[in-house]
Amino acid sequence: MKSIDKFWKRGRPDITHLTLLNILGFPANKRGLIKVYVHTINDFVIDIDPTIRLPRNYNRFVGLIEQLFKEKRVPPKNVKSLMTLRSSDLKSLIKDISPSKTIILTSAGERLTPNQIAKVLVNESNPVIIIGGFQSGEFSEENLSLADMKCSIYPETLDAWVVAAIVVHQYEIEIGLYKDIWG
Repeated sequence: MKSIDKFWKRGRPDITHLTLLNILGFPANKRGLIKVYVHTINDFVIDIDPTIRLPRNYNRFVGLIEQLFKEKRVPPKNVKSLMTLRSSDLKSLIKDISPSKTIILTSAGERLTPNQIAKVLVNESNPVIIIGGFQSGEFSEENLSLADMKCSIYPETLDAWVVAAIVVHQYEIEIGLYKDIWG
C-alpha cells in the first residue's frame, strides 16, 4: 500500500462498511430522515437507498461492492436499485444535492458539541454532513473549501463510525425522535 499515491486514504472498505452499518441502523434512517452517499478517492459516488439491508459479514459486503463496481447498480436488474454507482467529484456531488449548509467534521475544525451541530442541522432545510472515511490524515484543502462549517466534536481523532453515531444520535434527540418512546 505504501507505494500507492495517498495510501493513507485508500484500501479501507472496512471503515465504510462499519460506518454504513451504523448510520443505516439508526431509527432516523429507517424513518427516511437521512440520505447517505459514499464518495471515493477515485471520484466515484455510491448512492445508497435508505431501505438497503447491508450484509453484516464484511466479506459479503466486499462482494456486494465488487458487484456494484461491475454492474453500476445493486441489484443488477429488474428491481429497485438499492445502490448505484456513478463518476462524480465531491464538488459536483454537493452541487447536485444543493445543500442549505455543508458541514465537514474534522479534528482540525472549530470545536462544537454534538448538540450544537444537531441544532444547526435541524435549523437547515437541506444540510449535508461530510465525514472522512480514510484511515488517517485530513481532508484535502480542495474538499475543506467546499464546507460552510468545519467542525470538531472531540479533541482527538475518532473513528468515522463513532463520529457518525454521535452526530446521528444527537440529531435524533434534537428532533424529538424518542419522545414518544422515552417520554
